[in-house]
Amino acid sequence: MMPGASLAAALARAETWRAAFAKESVTVREGVSLTCTISIGVALHHSRKETFDACLDRADAALYEAKRAGRNRVTSAEPA
Repeated sequence: MMPGASLAAALARAETWRAAFAKESVTVREGVSLTCTISIGVALHHSRKETFDACLDRADAALYEAKRAGRNRVTSAEPA
């Protein structure tokens, strides 16, 4: 949730998070480290006519589109 953020700002922030997360690693035991990636779906709540749940559903659909497109990416949802 980023109240008042534009779609461009939300996408830029999500991309910053995605890139930062991909740079991190976790040592699970000596000599063994794991890295992970994330996919993020972004949706902008445009109208008082759209419920929060509908906006969240669009963000979720964008997330799954990012995964289908190859993972480790940020995808935005167009308003309904």
